Amino acid sequence: IIAATCIVLGFGGVALPAYIVVSIFAAPALQKMGISLEQAHFFVMFTTVFAFVTPPIAVAALIASRLAQSNYVETAIEAVKVSVAGFLLPFMFIYVPILLLQPQEPARAVTGILGTVAILLAVQFSFVGYFLTTCSGAERVLWLGVAALLFSFLTVGVYLLFAMGTTFFILLTFWQWRKKVSLRARNPSPEQN
Repeated sequence: IIAATCIVLGFGGVALPAYIVVSIFAAPALQKMGISLEQAHFFVMFTTVFAFVTPPIAVAALIASRLAQSNYVETAIEAVKVSVAGFLLPFMFIYVPILLLQPQEPARAVTGILGTVAILLAVQFSFVGYFLTTCSGAERVLWLGVAALLFSFLTVGVYLLFAMGTTFFILLTFWQWRKKVSLRARNPSPEQN
């Protein structure tokens, strides 16, 4: 609820006033839920700032579309697809406090950092549709599944979920690599001749 409120209030203003307005009520609410002061403010700040690419207003997409002389709506949709990982990052600050240099158990910190990086990459591959080569629809769904497994690990702390998510991540990376090698073999570039 707080993330949605931050996005709505951050739609179309200047970043600093939007953050100040949202942090007045959202950060104390998060602290009452047991989240530290730093985590609460980073959560609010990142969520509010990333609202600038979110339609219907999407100030950053509006400026980018004018500079590129492109359609505003299409630019806003692409901006959200490219920055979708940024919407997940505030939640990572809560579940992986080591990202904000707060103390955490070493094993949990290492797996949390690895899981966070893998989640952000998998979500990007899923929404953008490209990793080493173009991803098929099934691959995009599988990348999203990897992100869901790893995010579930961050929330509940079951290492089996981390192992499954990491294994699928490696298998999908290998699949993409093989697909790229096979495409290169079928269509050699002029430099290779």
